[in-house]
Amino acid sequence: WGYHGDPRRECHCTPYQIQNYISKISGPLLDRIDIHVEVQNVQYKDLTSEATGVSSEEIREEVTKAREIQLKRFQGLKYSTNSRMSAKTIKKHCALDSQAEELLHQAMTELNISARGYNKILKVGRTIADLDQSENVRIEHISEAVQYRNLDRDLWKWFCLNIAEQQDNPYSVFWQDHFADYQLHLPIITLLEIQYKVCHGTP
Repeated sequence: WGYHGDPRRECHCTPYQIQNYISKISGPLLDRIDIHVEVQNVQYKDLTSEATGVSSEEIREEVTKAREIQLKRFQGLKYSTNSRMSAKTIKKHCALDSQAEELLHQAMTELNISARGYNKILKVGRTIADLDQSENVRIEHISEAVQYRNLDRDLWKWFCLNIAEQQDNPYSVFWQDHFADYQLHLPIITLLEIQYKVCHGTP
């Protein structure tokens, strides 16, 4: 499994073997982690590239603004960050519009995300919205937040059950427009399918 997701080396494990390996991490433990994502090795060409991305100063400015928003939001309370929100506070500050609500509903249903995972998604979605300086938590914020639950077990179960059917899947062309090798990006792809359904009104 060590080569799974590596663009340079081929993984010879079956989806079921990958699923069994991931299953060694208990669901309750994963539920208590806000974000879990796969990070690929950095290529030499990227290490030596002169191309510049977002600077640390720009990131620091965005984070500082988001923290200021949260300080104002929780003024007078015993905590000052989204991660500390209670269930009652989540309902107050993480209200979703109809599209975001439908996306989260389908993600919860199709990916079998737990109640604790549901609260984690809303907290992370609220933080993404703060970084975006958005007063409302929108569908793109929820979509990104769900993608950060990369190791939720049913994402991989879904992969194992459907890998043989991808050629006949009506969303496969839509997927391949976004990713060349969609098997390496399954959590994102699964959300793309759900978001496609929500935005296009398909069942």
